[in-house]
Amino acid sequence: MLSRILFLLFALVSCGSYAGSVTGRVTSQGQPVPWCVVVVEGTSSGTHTDDSGNYIIENVATGSRVISAFAIGFEKSEQAVVVSANAIKICNFELEKAVELGEVVVTEISGKTILRENPLPVSVIDGKKIDAGTSANVVDVLSKNTPGLQVVKTGPNISKPFINGLGYNRVLTMVDGMRLETQQWGEEHGVPVDDYSVQKAEVVKGPASLLFGSDALGGVVSMSTFSPNDITGTLHFRGVTEFQTNNMLSGTSVMLMKGKGKWGWCATASNRIAGNFTNAIDGKVYNTGFHSFNGSTKIKKHLDNGFIELAANFHQNRQGVPDGSRDSVTRAFTRQVYEFNGSNSLQAIFDDIKQRPLVTSNALNGYTISDLSQLISDWRMGFNSRIELRTGLLTVNGGAERNHRIEYNHPTMATQPGMNVRLVSGQLRADYELSCIKKVQLNIGLCGMAQANKNLDATDFPIPDYVLNDMGGYLMGKWKRNKWTIAGGVRYDYRNIKGNEMFISRNPSSGFLMQSENTKSAIRQFSDFDLSFSGITGSLGATYKLARTISLKANVGKGYRAPNITEIASQGLDPGAHIYYIGNLAFKPEFNIQGDASILFNSKDLDAEMGAFYNTISGFIYQDVKTDASGNPVVIVPGNRTFQYQQTDADLMGGLFKLTYNPRAAHWFTTEHQLSCVYGFNRAAQYIGKGTQGEYLPFIPPLTMRNNIQLSWLRKNKILPKLPSVVIESEWCSAQNRYFGLYNTETMTASYWLVNLQLTGKFVFSKGIQVHWIIGVNNIADVAYQNHLSRLKYFEYYNSAPGGKVGIFDMGRNYCFKVILGNL
Repeated sequence: MLSRILFLLFALVSCGSYAGSVTGRVTSQGQPVPWCVVVVEGTSSGTHTDDSGNYIIENVATGSRVISAFAIGFEKSEQAVVVSANAIKICNFELEKAVELGEVVVTEISGKTILRENPLPVSVIDGKKIDAGTSANVVDVLSKNTPGLQVVKTGPNISKPFINGLGYNRVLTMVDGMRLETQQWGEEHGVPVDDYSVQKAEVVKGPASLLFGSDALGGVVSMSTFSPNDITGTLHFRGVTEFQTNNMLSGTSVMLMKGKGKWGWCATASNRIAGNFTNAIDGKVYNTGFHSFNGSTKIKKHLDNGFIELAANFHQNRQGVPDGSRDSVTRAFTRQVYEFNGSNSLQAIFDDIKQRPLVTSNALNGYTISDLSQLISDWRMGFNSRIELRTGLLTVNGGAERNHRIEYNHPTMATQPGMNVRLVSGQLRADYELSCIKKVQLNIGLCGMAQANKNLDATDFPIPDYVLNDMGGYLMGKWKRNKWTIAGGVRYDYRNIKGNEMFISRNPSSGFLMQSENTKSAIRQFSDFDLSFSGITGSLGATYKLARTISLKANVGKGYRAPNITEIASQGLDPGAHIYYIGNLAFKPEFNIQGDASILFNSKDLDAEMGAFYNTISGFIYQDVKTDASGNPVVIVPGNRTFQYQQTDADLMGGLFKLTYNPRAAHWFTTEHQLSCVYGFNRAAQYIGKGTQGEYLPFIPPLTMRNNIQLSWLRKNKILPKLPSVVIESEWCSAQNRYFGLYNTETMTASYWLVNLQLTGKFVFSKGIQVHWIIGVNNIADVAYQNHLSRLKYFEYYNSAPGGKVGIFDMGRNYCFKVILGNL
């Protein structure tokens, strides 16, 4: 299949070989503008001017084209030209100086656009901010820099992105244009990505179903890793080393990259290891360490009218997940040594939570991970291609992914998996961007995905074996004239899921459950099913440049999401989540309509954004504690909660504010402030007016405010171009009193205020080699706190604790050291 796709791409290359050139000069008030970026809109062709303001773009596909020129401190300028085969078109620009800076971003989602002109609520996080992050993982770094993006955490290394109160399969996570299909339905299922290779990230806050179909109802987190774009023959390298004291996190990454002529390649290997983290209430938190490895490679072929890039990636993570068991008096952590009663084990002694032995100091203080842990292996192979044709730009990407998750939960048989599932996915996406016709840009896209899930040797079976097929197509357009930019489109999606029946019986040697082919004496765990879902979605948005410094944005989008496998078909224990799931085959798709509006202010010294959203969802699916006829929680597996999925209507609303102040009179001073809030309501009739007893949705973050002050002084010195920068960060979260408290599913979370300090610097040596160093202290005051979206908050076996400190608290004071060396 892949060979056919590559053949088609090369065939298209030959068809699009008719090209000309565009040349000219860029000036402002009669003076040349050096290093001005000049691009052919809707294509990958572009260059920059020389010291005299001259430029030339070769191999421009023939036809009507729009040429754009933009430089820092100048207004963007556009001209429409007609390019003829084997001819040179002259296109000169006279730029006007700008009052504000318009950030031009090139991403997998937005294409080449000016951020303030994009109707979608988009945030872009560049590599400098990602490299400067000293959080536990890259997803945490993105959340710190993006108001509205939060994370649901199960310890330091497991962070699931939530956007404006929506997460799981409602937020699509992508790497290099390829969607990650890694069983996102689990609370403790993290994002398998190399934390040291992410060069840029983009976050869409709102329904992106128009571009990506189901699973993008709440938004998209798209990350881009380093790519071999330089073809000068220079060998580039990048090395990262990191150490954090709280959990002894030690990380190392090495990347090599080279390109010459038409070819380029890069290879990366990263390793991270951590022990148990510490806080002032719990001390060392047992079984929260991890060992992770990531290896990747890319090969890129530069063509006369585009490129083709092949990539391969392997990610493996051995992850401890605590269960929160402790001694009731001392609150010291204990460990499970026997099977829980009800596991069908043949052993004579069963687990008694109140009689478990204490965890030894060696197990708390080292890097050893308990046998009761997870092993996740993720293989990905994919390709990206962009080909300029005579009438537009063709982008094709796709690939295959194999995600294997093993969860060990049997202390008497450490090598026997409790859950053992393998998910294999294949995906293909094509987008054709037609050349602008009378300032209208049209895109036509098709995408498809196929996947199969298989239960292997295990004792717990929360989801069945299934096969999924998904396909969709869309048409979208953008029109720009004077102060207006209007964009919108329509899409259709279809998804089919077929589940296989499964029978289970007791293993005669161990007593554990296993899959069985003998249907007569076995228990039916799952029945066959064949379900189809479809949806029509769309969006329409506009931006209006009210003044040179003020822009207005508005967007209305309709999203669609098919229920995931655990919501419709689960019937079993997820050992890592400590939850017995019950699904419902009668569920319908979710549909939402979200409206966003914002105002942007950009001046020489100040950037500000204020926005609000309202999101109404029909058929919203959520987890609820299963109860008996008397209203008491049902316990199917002792020591684990039983959740059944429910479907209702829901509303979410909120807003954000962001301000960045960098006065030119004091360029060494920068301050940034973020404020975000979300409210979520269950609109079922029986819960209206019930407050915490069902009216509020689960996993809704509280009002959050982040502040950042940076002091940085430049020097006229080649080796030390600037003195160390001082960065002071603070994060304040209000108390969350609007929580889903029915049956104690969630509890109130107290407010807290964290302060971080960071010193950063850079040394520059010969041949472009630079050394960036970062020294930081997170949570300077060693505040004992619990994030409302932390699942560890609910890992507790007792109804009360001394001082009311129930559950596991988040990480305490943490000293961080990081060095980045290289010539990239």
